[in-house]
Amino acid sequence: SAMTNLGSILRTTGRLDEALALHQRALAIYPGDPDLCYNFGNLLRSLGRRGEAIGYYDRAVTHRPAMQLAHYNRGLTLQELHRPAEAEAAYRAALAIDPAHYDSHLNLGEVLEKQGRPMDAADAYRRAIELAPGRHEALNNLGLLEQAMGRPAPALDLLLRALALNPADHRVASNIIVTQQY
Repeated sequence: SAMTNLGSILRTTGRLDEALALHQRALAIYPGDPDLCYNFGNLLRSLGRRGEAIGYYDRAVTHRPAMQLAHYNRGLTLQELHRPAEAEAAYRAALAIDPAHYDSHLNLGEVLEKQGRPMDAADAYRRAIELAPGRHEALNNLGLLEQAMGRPAPALDLLLRALALNPADHRVASNIIVTQQY
């Protein structure tokens, strides 16, 4: 546990080589420690070694199946690797553990869109909005989806709500301009 914490501190402070060496030593001693596997997966992901990271997230959930964040980060990593069907399964596993995890719903919506399932994506975004009405990302994504489905009025309403929540997000402002042109 102390090694896991130290490794996480080293990673977050940018001392990646030291964090890598420490995690590798710790894994040699405790190969099945789920927290260690999870944190090593995060380190590998931050180093761009996504394929290896997935293996460590898998090891973490093998040893602790209810480790919600390992499922979620596995989903993020698979999404970054453009593997939406696998990412969907990982997000659904995370949501089976914590159905109120906003980011899992948000990212589930994104991968469902990538798979050409707009209605399912809309459902995921709506659930995210229900869970965190003060966050703007799902409103923006749902607005873009409504626009893509040829419904500019609801799209504009959603995008304006997103902008009201985060006026600094210039992407939302750009999306509003594009939507108003329809």
